[in-house]
Amino acid sequence: MPSAEQPRDQVSLKAAYATCERLARQHYENFPVGSRLLPRKMRPHVAAVYAFARVADDFADEGERPAGERQRLLDDWLERLRAAAGPTVGADLGRPSSGR
Repeated sequence: MPSAEQPRDQVSLKAAYATCERLARQHYENFPVGSRLLPRKMRPHVAAVYAFARVADDFADEGERPAGERQRLLDDWLERLRAAAGPTVGADLGRPSSGR
């Protein structure tokens, strides 16, 4: 519940970062170890990127989903990323770069 000192969007952001950090730590790969090398202030941001990529990877190759469903999930995930990034950045996400 937001307080007078902490607006609702900040509470939601803190909860989102906490969810990303939990997801990242649930995977035994390199994230829990590697994140210790980062400055503490950077860890939630890196956990968010890791969580996004982890979910995308799970859509792509975990479970028994047919290829079409996997592609639909990945397309939806990309659209969510574009929406979160906003129109200035989001339009270019997932498109080949010009190599500059």
